[in-house]
Amino acid sequence: MPLTVISATEHGTGPEMEEIWAGLQDDLAALSDYSRHVDSPATGHYVHLENPQLVIDEIVTLFARL
Repeated sequence: MPLTVISATEHGTGPEMEEIWAGLQDDLAALSDYSRHVDSPATGHYVHLENPQLVIDEIVTLFARL
């Protein structure tokens, strides 16, 4: 099943927790052999509000890969 994981990079939790979070996001992307993991630099939890164009572009890319 196609899967795209879009990850925020700024949670305000400190570098150690940010690294743990990034690893968990990698684990999530690994659930599919047909996945893509994209970081959204300088965004917090609400990537869809802070970087909507990235979300739109990734949705278009996901459907193009089908």
